[in-house]
Formats: sequence, C-alpha cells, structure tokens
Amino acid sequence: MGDLIQKYPKIGSVFAKAEQGFPVHLLEQHEHLLRELDAAWGTADCVRLLEDLVFSDRPDRHGFTSEVMMELFALKSHHDRLYPQFVANQFDPFAAVKTDEADELFLKHGGARIEKTTPAPARAPVAPAAVAPSSATGPSPQTEDRSVQTPAAAPASQPAGKIRPIGSWPEIASLDELRELQKRRAAGERLPARDRRRIVEILKQYADITDADLAKAIQVQNDGCSGKKREPIGKVLLKLGMVDEEAVIRALCLQYGVIMVNLQRFHNDAETMRTISPEVAKSLRAIPIAVLDGTLFLAVENPFSFEQREYFVFLTKRKVELVMASSAQIDQKLLDYGQVRSVQQGKEEFRTLAQKALGTSDIEFANAEADSDTDSTLSQDDASIVGLVNKIISDAAEVNASDIHIESFHGDALAYIRFRRDGRLEEYSQYPASYHRAVVSRIKIMSNLDISERRIAQDGKISFLRPGRERMDLRVATIPTTRGIENVSIRLLHAGDPYPMEALKMSERDLTLFRRLIHRPYGLILVCGPTGSGKTTTLHSALRELNTPDKKIWTAEDPIEIVQKKICQVQVNPKIGWTFAAALRSFLRADPDIIMIGEMRDQETAKIALEASMTGHLVLSTLHTNSASETAARLIDLEVDPFNLGDALIMILAQRLTRRLCTHCAEKVLLGQAEIDDLASEYYYSAHKRMPSLAERELIVHGWKKQLTHGAELALWKAKGCEQCGMTGYQGRMALFELLEGTPEIRELVVHRAPAAEYQRIAVAQGMRTLKQDGIEKALRGLTDMAEVRGACN
Repeated sequence: MGDLIQKYPKIGSVFAKAEQGFPVHLLEQHEHLLRELDAAWGTADCVRLLEDLVFSDRPDRHGFTSEVMMELFALKSHHDRLYPQFVANQFDPFAAVKTDEADELFLKHGGARIEKTTPAPARAPVAPAAVAPSSATGPSPQTEDRSVQTPAAAPASQPAGKIRPIGSWPEIASLDELRELQKRRAAGERLPARDRRRIVEILKQYADITDADLAKAIQVQNDGCSGKKREPIGKVLLKLGMVDEEAVIRALCLQYGVIMVNLQRFHNDAETMRTISPEVAKSLRAIPIAVLDGTLFLAVENPFSFEQREYFVFLTKRKVELVMASSAQIDQKLLDYGQVRSVQQGKEEFRTLAQKALGTSDIEFANAEADSDTDSTLSQDDASIVGLVNKIISDAAEVNASDIHIESFHGDALAYIRFRRDGRLEEYSQYPASYHRAVVSRIKIMSNLDISERRIAQDGKISFLRPGRERMDLRVATIPTTRGIENVSIRLLHAGDPYPMEALKMSERDLTLFRRLIHRPYGLILVCGPTGSGKTTTLHSALRELNTPDKKIWTAEDPIEIVQKKICQVQVNPKIGWTFAAALRSFLRADPDIIMIGEMRDQETAKIALEASMTGHLVLSTLHTNSASETAARLIDLEVDPFNLGDALIMILAQRLTRRLCTHCAEKVLLGQAEIDDLASEYYYSAHKRMPSLAERELIVHGWKKQLTHGAELALWKAKGCEQCGMTGYQGRMALFELLEGTPEIRELVVHRAPAAEYQRIAVAQGMRTLKQDGIEKALRGLTDMAEVRGACN
C-alpha cells in the first residue's frame, strides 16, 4: 500500500487506513486513467473526468469491466464527499457531507457501517450493492450520540406497545410543496433547515420519549460500558424498544436537512414513474417521486444507509437527491408500481386476473355462454367483481385514458372493454358476457344509481381513490341497448394544475394576442370546438394568469375538472334547477370581476352572459362550433342581440386536439419540391378557398424556412413506435388554434349578420391562421404529423 500511496499520493491517501478498497482493477486495466484522476484529484477537472468516465456515452466505456465501473462509482462518491464545493446539488446532504463531519462520524462509529444485502436486479448494467466505498472512509451520515443500526442489531422481539409516536413529522405531501421548496432553494435558502438539537430531544418531541425512558436508557448505556467505548444512546433506545428504527431515521433526517415525504398523499405521475423500471424499483426499494430542474427525487426508507445513489445517477442520467419515506408507504407504492405501462400490457394482466377471479379457464373464456342475460353466480358485491372493476379504473388512469367503454352485445359470448387514449379508442380486454350484469351493477352501486332500473339511461359520479394517490372523479353514463343489456361509459376527470399559457403551444402571434386580450377589463371571450377538444383546459390557463389578489373570479362548471386556489368554483346541477343560467344570475349579485361559464347551452345562458359582459365583467365561456368564423353566426341563431354582441365581443378562439408525436421514436422525412408545393397549396387553400399563384406559394415556403426551420430544409416527421409510447408512435396530445380578434371590422360584420365566410376573409387579412394552417406549421416543427392534422381539420 505504501508504494501505491507514493505513486498515487492523492487517491492513495483516501485509502491509507484501509486494507482494501484501492481501485486495483482500474490500476491493472486502465493505469493511464488512474494517473489522470490522481493528478486532478480535489479539483473541478476531476469531477468532470469522473462524470465523463461514469455517466457519458463515450465509446471506450464499453471496455470497462463491472469491477472497474464499481471502483469509478466509489471514487466519485469519495470525491463528492471530500470536496462538496464541486457537487452540483448543494442541497443534497448525501452528495455534499462536509469533510470534518464525515471524519467525526467515522470516529464516533469506529468505522462500522450498515451493510446492504438487497440483491441488484439482473438487468442492471452494474451491481449496485457493490458500489459502496470501503469502510475506511467511514459510515454514512449518522449523529454524535445519534447512532442507529438496522433491525438486525436489535433484539428479535421488541416490547409491544412501548413505542408511542405522538408528533407529526414535517413531511412534504404534494408536488406543489416540493416545487415551492426548490424555488426557495434557487433563491438561496438552505432547505430543509437542519435541526441542531440532540437526537434524544427530537425523539422526545416526536416519539414521546419520557424522562424515565431516557434515564433507563442511560443506565443501560453505563452498565454496558465496562471500559469499552460508550454505546450511542440512539442505539440503546432502539434496542430497548422505546423507539422504532423509522423514528430514529426521521430524527436523523431533521438533523441533516433531509426531505421527508408522505407517499400516501404524494401523487407520482406516470412519466416520473417510468424513469425507473418496476424491477429496479422493487429490487432496491426506491420510488421516484418527481423530476424538477434536472434532479430526480428518490424516496427510500433509510437515506443514510442507501448505497445505490450513484447507480441511479448512472441509470437515469440525472442528478439524484435522496428523500425519506416510511417503509409501509414504500411497500404500498411498490404494489402499484408499474401497474400497467401500456394498454397492451394491461390487457394481458386483466385477462389473467379475470380468469383467476372468475374461476374461468382459457377454454371457458373463449367459449363462454353466448346468452349475456344468463344470471351469473357472482353478485355485484362479490370480491372478485369489485377487484375487476377497480383494476379497470386503475389501469385506465395509469395509461392516462380519458374514457372507459364497457360494452356487451346480444348474441356475443364476450363483453368488451375499450379505453379512449389521446383521442383514439384502444381495446383493453374482454370478459365472459355472463358476468356483464354483475360488472354493470357494481359500477352503478359505486355511482349511487338504481341497480334495479335497466330500462332508462342513468348518469352518476364516482369519487375513486387509488392506493397512495389523490381521489379522482369519474362521470358515469349507463345506457340500455337491445334485450335490456346496459352499456357503460365512464369519463375520467384527471384533476391537475392548470397549464401555464406557454405550455399550450400557441403560435407566437396567437399567444401574444391571447395574453393581451384576456386582460381586457370587460367583454366576452369565447372558446369553441367539439366536445373533448380542450376548451376548459385553455380557459383555466387564462384564469391561472388572471387569478391575482385584486380580482374576484367565479366559475360555473359541469363538472369541475381543474381546481384552482382562490377561485370560487361552482358545480351546476340541472336536476335541481341549479343551471348555468341560475348560477350566472347569482354570480352577478356577488360582485365578480371575472366570470367563467362552462358552456353556453341555451338562449337564456347566452343572453345573461352577454348582459354581464356589457356591465363591467369579463365573461369567458365555451361554445360548440366548428370554427371561429362560425361562432358569431351561432350566437345570433340563439337570438342574442347582434348590436350587443358586436359591442361585447373581444375574441373567439377555436381549437382542436391532435396526438403529439413521441419524441423518442419520431422519424424525420425530408420533403421534395413537389411535396413542398402541395403542402403550401393546402396551407393557402385552407384560408382563402382557392389555389395559390406561384408567387404566393413561394412566399409561403420562404416564410416557413425563415420562421420555422431557420433556413434548414423543410421536413415532416412520421410516427414509428417504441416502448415509451406503447408502440403507437404518439405520446400525449396538443391543441391547434384559430384566434379571431373582435376588431371594428369584425364587429361591423356581427351587426350586419354577415355569413361565416366573410368573418374568415376579414380575419385572415388581419393575420389570423386557420386551424389547418396552425396544424401544418406544427407538423413542420415536428410536434405532430399531417395525418393527425388532416384528421382534426377540414
């Protein structure tokens, strides 16, 4: 070892006290790299070199053996600990433990460390359990008299009923809270703040350790000393069963400023969960909870003995910050982790579950009774039916489906389940039709509907709670078909935060104009399009920007899909006479500044909304029309006064939804000159209803190259399909927009009841882009493809 220290003085000094741990495999196989690392040790250049070796995709990394990779992980871990000033995430205590603290903790523990025995997943490129540095560098952070061992060091049985948790540990329970913490960190605050008290004082507050308990622990500590080093008080309390391991870990988290999360209330979105495979998460008991500012927040039971942090950095190509969550909550999350990542995967899982639950074999599944009216031996309250219905809803939510369709047909042996995802129906699974009545009855019970009534359509709602997730509202419609068979449609209302306006992907012209017009003090703003085209989402994005302390905002919606703080939102209920019109009348007596009406369904609502917009209120609403130019004519058909409408109208925004191309697999296809000419002609015809001249076509192409591709060749993208998008080639949806401003010329047309073609002619001359024109520009940017654009627009 002396020769190695002399040859590699900087790295060798790290392992001077250890009999093992020096990177011998790196020395034997890549000596030149070890020399480079030793020369740069303790500098920012060393960090860059280590990250290049470990985390980049450099070609020569394929020559590294697993032993070399583990030694590089260990070297980076040592360097981050010893030189925290070079660590990118200064708020992560496990990435930046001060040197003097590490040395003190090492001496306090006598070099003992907590060993992990969890096996690494077979698919992992590096065995994570072997990544940890040698014991010579000391243990993971604990505290002065704050030591804790794993349960293996505790007695086999702990006194029952002795642990009395009373305090509410400070936990983060939502993504919004974590975002706020990151925002304050960016402003320079050190959060969470470190609790400087001794561990026993923290435990006395949160775990109800009494003075008598502490006196007993001290007595045991003194009796066990007998000339040897005093056993830490935290370890003694743990052995006596006065606290549990989780309480001690939480106390350590407070001392070291480690974030604690409540996974039961914290909503993990599917995109974050996909950053780590279910196999790795379950093997290493780690839950990804959020990705913010390039940092992956990873929930584990004991951050102080978790040795795979660098492995997850390698795996995800992101910075990783460890946060603490209880073992029970992690167990629950792991049960649901990766429940279904695609409709195809969920289909097989559901089929297997149905066969087990219903006691049906493959042969019986294929040859089930054709008569769906035959009563099943299972009732709507049977555990297997309850489990099947819950799985259908959970899987639909997991793949971000907007609707569930459960259908049975006379004479068909099977009942069918389909999901609508990104606007397209996809087959999910089937089950024997003889069980359809029990499934429908179960859904009716959950919706508080009459299970004995099968002759008329019924509407209801479900408040569905997935384990470890926030409640989700479902809108249910049952409709009787032939021979009394009922089919069910379920709309999933994915509650969430409103999008910022930039996330709507409006064109620069539309976004600037939309943002300016919504700040008018009074008037009428309309968003139009078919059902499910994202109108409510757009309006809530506008309200998000308008929601300031000096504004009073009322909304009437059916249903309330997005909840915003400090906005008074009302759920209408036509069955009891609480209609949009009734709600709007009440709002006018409540001193509002801004009113949002979910939909102008009838003449009465339209007239009251128009009157409100002319009496000092900004009114936002939706309407079911095909384009912006047709909307004014539609309102006049509802017999509103055209003079008042012309005075009040601020703008009309039409929109459609198209599927967004998957960014992982979309393929670029360069366009030939003939294809460019055809696309330019289609673009021009959409607005002017005639074919362009050569000069007009060239002007369009020149504008595309200048604004969209910055001089590069024009191209479109096509869907291919990969694991990330479930082999569909698409992932998510985006909106196409058509914004018509209520200019004096447009108001003049309203007053004179002009036809829709005149509105479009004037608006296009004033700079409006039609829905198809907006779609073509987004296709040229690679956001969607022309098949989607043509499918959404005329």
